[in-house]
Amino acid sequence: MQKKLIAIAIAAALAPAAAMADTSNVVVYGKMHLSYDRFDNDAAANNTASFVANNSSRLGFKGSEDLGDGMKAVWQLEAGIAADGETTQGALNSVRDTFVGLSGNFGTVTAGRQAWHNLYAHDANMFSDQIGAPSVWIDQGGRASNSIKYATPNMNGFDASITYVTPGGLAPTAASPTVCTGTVPNNCVVSAAAVAATGEGADDNFDSSYALKASYKNGPMYVTLTHLSQAHATANTNPDAKATSIAGGYDFGAGKVVAQYVRYSDNGNATGVDYNVSTIGGSYNVTGNSKIKAQYTRAGDGKNSATSTDDGADMVTVGYDYSLSKRTTAYAAYSRVSNDTNASYSVSGSGHGANLAPTTANKDPSVLSFGLVHDF
Repeated sequence: MQKKLIAIAIAAALAPAAAMADTSNVVVYGKMHLSYDRFDNDAAANNTASFVANNSSRLGFKGSEDLGDGMKAVWQLEAGIAADGETTQGALNSVRDTFVGLSGNFGTVTAGRQAWHNLYAHDANMFSDQIGAPSVWIDQGGRASNSIKYATPNMNGFDASITYVTPGGLAPTAASPTVCTGTVPNNCVVSAAAVAATGEGADDNFDSSYALKASYKNGPMYVTLTHLSQAHATANTNPDAKATSIAGGYDFGAGKVVAQYVRYSDNGNATGVDYNVSTIGGSYNVTGNSKIKAQYTRAGDGKNSATSTDDGADMVTVGYDYSLSKRTTAYAAYSRVSNDTNASYSVSGSGHGANLAPTTANKDPSVLSFGLVHDF
């Protein structure tokens, strides 16, 4: 009788381990990133605001399963977290990179919601998800749904990918510069009224889109080249909007330098609305766990945009990062935008959740930010 009781006890102890065997390949990860921001949008009245901002906080699950013969199944499920509580959509408020696929000696094929303008928006970004990042101006839609991606294996430092987006995988873009200026990416967002006014159809009326990216990394040096073509509605004859980016960087050990040039053609699917965004930045390691960094970004005047001339802007951002541990970093950053006569670029947006954009052109917004980032 005693032996039977012992056997039952052992079986009970092993049961949870057996039940967990199917989920042992799951990795839970995420990021909590909050900051206190004080904005000045250079307006005549109500020009300042202070608040706690949520900046791309996220929760994710990922894993793989060995299928034999060098092949494995891979998957990821990632959602944005409303860490500041400011949302009507619940704690998990957005779908980030979420996909399933197969990986082997041939490379990796995945399908789901995947990087789109995010393919290049952080290639030379010293302030990702912070104020004053170049992605504030060059991220015109971070991810695409209904996408299929093929990525090559790494070949002596070289790798490449192609992303194909089926019709309906991207939100509508403006059909004319009267809706999208072509020089202010944050203005290229179309409301339901704008969709009706410009003759846009439903999402499933869009043609397919594609993006190509090639990268090379050799020790401290890297360079990337990306080309993206976003289709217009099939019922409209306007051209595909295109973006081409070249970026690179070099890590000296004690510091790092990065640079990027992005060219937009037919922006907002408006014929001839072209402009470019250039950025250069660097960091220097003050101590083993702290660094100073700075970045300068310039948006050039647009061709055939709503204003055509004097609609560019300059942005300067400086910051200080202090690593409290391998996973926790505190920082301070200051950024200022100098808008040309007909421009109204913002100092924040994209991954940095808080944004106080100028309400009129020719204003010079600035922001001081203190943040804490914890990766898990």
